[in-house]
Amino acid sequence: GFEAYVREMVPEDPDDTALAARSLAPLHAHDAALVEGLPAGRVAASVREALGRTEGYLRDAAVTFRPWDFRPDAVACPTWLWYGALDANAPGRNGSWLAGRIPRATLRVRERTAHLEGLLAHWPELLAVLRGERTG
Repeated sequence: GFEAYVREMVPEDPDDTALAARSLAPLHAHDAALVEGLPAGRVAASVREALGRTEGYLRDAAVTFRPWDFRPDAVACPTWLWYGALDANAPGRNGSWLAGRIPRATLRVRERTAHLEGLLAHWPELLAVLRGERTG
């Protein structure tokens, strides 16, 4: 699947504007709105870097399809799970599953939030929680 996606994106295309447009096309409208204001060269460079290095994708696939090296119910530290209800990449049901198994988990599902938006639009809040300034 990853190889087909790379072929579809054509990361070697020297046209930054075309590459940026292809990368935005499959995004949820909320996510695309956050990224489309960035310079095409910056978006294209990010796409080329992400697609030129398979380690992240392969690591994600391994975590998804192999047994984990730990049990979620053994996680003893406070754990925050942030999800967007509009996120097709990391659905909120995944967060619900984890929250039901991690003893000190706090689940936050934003109803009108997609994938990238969950991180980019709420970055200051996420950092404040991690610094202990807010409780999530």
